[in-house]
Amino acid sequence: MSNLVQDYFEGRARQAIALAAKRVSDLRFFEQVHLRLKVDEDLTKEVPAFKQYDKKEAIAKVKELVARCHQDLKQGYWVVEEGISQKVKTEFRDAELVPRYFVEYKIATRNGKVTANVSTIGANIAVELEASGDRLNQEKAIEEAGKVLMWANIKK
Repeated sequence: MSNLVQDYFEGRARQAIALAAKRVSDLRFFEQVHLRLKVDEDLTKEVPAFKQYDKKEAIAKVKELVARCHQDLKQGYWVVEEGISQKVKTEFRDAELVPRYFVEYKIATRNGKVTANVSTIGANIAVELEASGDRLNQEKAIEEAGKVLMWANIKK
């Protein structure tokens, strides 16, 4: 099977994990700020922007940031290329540093449809490629899928 498609999705997964790790760091920071605000700690020296808000407004803003972090982590950082469909399923456990992602990509080629199932657990990445037809058509479809992916990346 083609290393091009395998390498592409492994690279995409590493990039998504790195971005998710940064977002989890943001989330943990905002959660700590929220807790500190709830116990009436004065954070105006550390975060001068809080000077313009009262306690209730500051807590509301921080809750909004926490919610935004959760939403970003749920969607993940799996950019959709033009003409390629994807489905993202996310599991986020508080004890883990990054969410678990299960992503299915479908790529239509002249030689058939290629499905790439990408799963991540921590820094572990698994990519499974499937194509319909006999062995030769599968290999041709996967080879062409690699070209489709590379072309979509060049167009960006």
